[in-house]
Amino acid sequence: MLLTIFAASALTVTGTATAAPAMWQPAGPARLDQQPTQCTLSREFTVGEERLLVQFQTTFSLATYRVTLASATALRDTRPGKVELALAGSDAAREFDAQTGTVPNRKERLLQWYAHDFYLPPLVKDDQNFRFSSGRFDAELSWSGAGEAFRQLGGCHDAILAQAGVDTSTVRAAPVSAKPANVPGYWATNADYPSSAMRAREEGEVGFLVTIGTDGNVSECRVASSSGFANLDDGTCPLIRRRAKFEPARDAAGAPVTGYYLGRIMWKIPQ
Repeated sequence: MLLTIFAASALTVTGTATAAPAMWQPAGPARLDQQPTQCTLSREFTVGEERLLVQFQTTFSLATYRVTLASATALRDTRPGKVELALAGSDAAREFDAQTGTVPNRKERLLQWYAHDFYLPPLVKDDQNFRFSSGRFDAELSWSGAGEAFRQLGGCHDAILAQAGVDTSTVRAAPVSAKPANVPGYWATNADYPSSAMRAREEGEVGFLVTIGTDGNVSECRVASSSGFANLDDGTCPLIRRRAKFEPARDAAGAPVTGYYLGRIMWKIPQ
């Protein structure tokens, strides 16, 4: 999000005033793409001859989504680092770690990050300005109809979560979701590969859902999406129960509450 611009007073001030960010206008309607495991909200914006694609995509998680900015010209000077996303006219703002990249076989450059614990659907107004600031790219987007677009994105995401067995009303009531307290990459290692699955050359991704108590311990784990192989599915939750540790979810008062965590393990035979 862009830095807040304060109105100048009648006092004489030395130095150069901070330039207002470019104001981008919609170049078409918002689009919501609903897939079995994710939802993607996209809209294009323009300023002068430049175009910018903005995309919010849910991930296999409860409150994390991926934000992507893409442009053939506007992002040419961006670098990996901090980026701020803010909703103009409110105190809703958060800073994230962003990465840059390119679109394969195209000219667009990307600025992309994962947004954690900044759940936008209830925060976005019907006509909302979004501010982005990364130090090298400052922009304000005038998004008409944003409130309805983000309500549809939230509804799409909640429908996917409900199919996985998540009590979405409980999740949304906790503004701070449960987070891993140790490294998820160590919850399952090559040494844990089920021997029967390795002999059969079985590989696949297992999605799991855990319920986390107020003490941060896993109270329940179940497979939310199957790899297609019983050996891999059956071997996942025992490891999660034994090794995963969490910081509990917290309510608006900061008190620990029951929470959930969605994760995935990619079982791939070591080469």
